[in-house]
Amino acid sequence: QIGRIQAAQEFALGESTLKNYVLGLSPVADSTVLRMSYLYRRPWLRVQHLQKNVVFCDFFGLIPESPTLAF
Repeated sequence: QIGRIQAAQEFALGESTLKNYVLGLSPVADSTVLRMSYLYRRPWLRVQHLQKNVVFCDFFGLIPESPTLAF
């Protein structure tokens, strides 16, 4: 298990920036998500990140996750 301070240092980010990424309050660069998935050993982070990309979802015929979409 890696702590937030150590992870922030690994990614060359401020601790508050990393916290905002983890909480979904700020958009995360693709390269950062890839590095996070390796450091945290969570490969599904890459998939979750791609599901928020409208172009990716359109290309693969997926419906992007959105709190504003009502069915």
